[in-house]
Amino acid sequence: MKEVAIIYTDTRNGNAIDYIEGSLKDIFADHIRLKRYFLNQLDKGCLISADAVLLNGEKLLYTAQPYLSRTDNIVVRRRAGRQRYAQDYARSAVYAIRTWHTLQSHPLR
Repeated sequence: MKEVAIIYTDTRNGNAIDYIEGSLKDIFADHIRLKRYFLNQLDKGCLISADAVLLNGEKLLYTAQPYLSRTDNIVVRRRAGRQRYAQDYARSAVYAIRTWHTLQSHPLR
């Protein structure tokens, strides 16, 4: 089972958060374990470690970096107010995680 961290700015849009996470759970079923983080609630020195890190918007790419144990496993979701973009995000996450898993199983070296 893969550990997937999802980082949001804050808890303001609970419906979108539930939709995004529900879409990922529908796609991956029992193959991933989701853990959500909110930047405005992280303590200094907190270090997030996961097989994949999904960021809810490009702005988080820079503000979340100090909290990440690595940065080669990040997927950034386009910020938009429409639910159809959540599906694009889920598809991007699927591709990134599958690619990562393939590379781990069959290294290029």
